[in-house]
Amino acid sequence: MDSSHLADAEGAALLRFLVGEEPQATPGLDTFSAWLAFASRQRLVPLLYHFVDEQCIELADEQLVELHDAQIEVMSVAARHDQQLIDLGELLRPVDVAFAALKGAAVANLDYPDPSWRQYGDLDVLVLGDDLPQVCELLTESGWRRGYPIPKGHERFTHAITMTHGRGRELDVHQRLAHRAVGLRIPVPEMLRRRVHFEIAGVEVPALSIQDRMIHVAVHAEMSRLESRRLSSVADVLLLATDRKMLAEEVIDMAEVWKIRPLVDRSIQNAFSIAGLALPAEWELAMARPVRSRDRLIEAAYPQGDRRPVREELAHVRLMSTWGDRWLYTKSFLLAGDDYGRQNDRSGPIAQGRYLIGRLRDR
Repeated sequence: MDSSHLADAEGAALLRFLVGEEPQATPGLDTFSAWLAFASRQRLVPLLYHFVDEQCIELADEQLVELHDAQIEVMSVAARHDQQLIDLGELLRPVDVAFAALKGAAVANLDYPDPSWRQYGDLDVLVLGDDLPQVCELLTESGWRRGYPIPKGHERFTHAITMTHGRGRELDVHQRLAHRAVGLRIPVPEMLRRRVHFEIAGVEVPALSIQDRMIHVAVHAEMSRLESRRLSSVADVLLLATDRKMLAEEVIDMAEVWKIRPLVDRSIQNAFSIAGLALPAEWELAMARPVRSRDRLIEAAYPQGDRRPVREELAHVRLMSTWGDRWLYTKSFLLAGDDYGRQNDRSGPIAQGRYLIGRLRDR
């Protein structure tokens, strides 16, 4: 069996196990190393760990120890991120800044059978755009630093700012839930008003409501760039769409109001296809209705999970509220700033302009 077919078998088996369906393949003495390497790349180590344990799969003692050690390592990382969530809440509470945990930390605690089933390598939180500068300032005062420079004046247009602290600690502070036009379509204030909570060590941590989490995980999985796309994101979509299938019509209605329904439809269909499972009837019925409200430029910018940069930028600029914002956004790319230019080896407007021309070419 070649490596590509093996990867297909591993991914489908782990996803099927997650939702209680019979896996069609299992690791063995000869294939365990490939399964563990695949799970590590795709951030599915906990699923492999529980799969082996609950299915009573026979492995060599040294293989079981290796898997156990891998699970301890990824859970240690998750525990550190959970502590950072608690610390962030304590930092923001005195200034009354609303935030919500996103992605791995949120779904691990709210949606998986147990938090030990979900691996995540960094921390993501959502705040209002008006609060983003203050949050970054407070984090900087607490020892955090910008993970990388962004074009000068671009802070108000980026979907998130990455902060780092020491070695291996990364926090993405989001003011939008997706890149560019899709992020502008999703109403962050509305989502923050609907927050729910989960507990970490007796401390309440806010997260998005189940409907908003479902839309976010679907959009995230669909829009993840090819080099960073992992099956852990697909697993989130599959799990939520299976366990909360009674919400299918409501979720599709919300996505249509925000004119991002085709992305959500495609993400959910893709998750079941990868797992080799039939789409539940509830989702089939909800998706069978014609799309009445859509943004065709967004659809053209992200065909079949790919990206078309020219259309992506056009869709983004078109949704900006004023011509002043459009000018500032364009200017921030043309005059990106010295730090940004040095890090990306393109100092000066001419070098930056050449980069932008190349970036805006459709593939």
